[in-house]
Amino acid sequence: DSEGSSEYTSGSEESSEDELAPRRKLMKPVFVPKSQRITIDETTNPDVAAELAEKARLEAIEERKKESHQMLKEYVARQANVEEVPDVDNLAEVDDTDGIDEEAEFEQWKLRELKRIKRDREELEAREAEKAEIERRRELTEEERVKEDMEYLAKKAKEEAASKASVPIEKYHHKGAFFM
Repeated sequence: DSEGSSEYTSGSEESSEDELAPRRKLMKPVFVPKSQRITIDETTNPDVAAELAEKARLEAIEERKKESHQMLKEYVARQANVEEVPDVDNLAEVDDTDGIDEEAEFEQWKLRELKRIKRDREELEAREAEKAEIERRRELTEEERVKEDMEYLAKKAKEEAASKASVPIEKYHHKGAFFM
């Protein structure tokens, strides 16, 4: 009896030790052909290592070329499919009023062109004015710049005070955290 009980306890000790030890996930063995195996001698030889690196680089470039050719083929196929199917919904929306009233169309075009020219001129003038202002500020001394900045800040503060005074303040009006 004592031998059986001692065997029993030793067996439970072994199983409890196995349960406490974390199980490692074992990797599956993968067969590598002899031509693709890299041995220790090959990696220590710098010529062979450089050759292997060059070979791997060329294979990667070739693979990228194949992928880009495949992507191009797919893109062209998609574009061909898109162009083959006419969009029936947009056919009704096509503007076919060209040439009906050429005088009015010309006047509209002239108006758009004049607005574009005016807009471009205003943008150019604004850029030139900004450059002139920057140059003027660079020519000022430090004291003059500080004085000018203080005047500008005072003017802004007055404008803010005037805008805040015109808005009625609601004493208990706030959104609350839920609605923020």
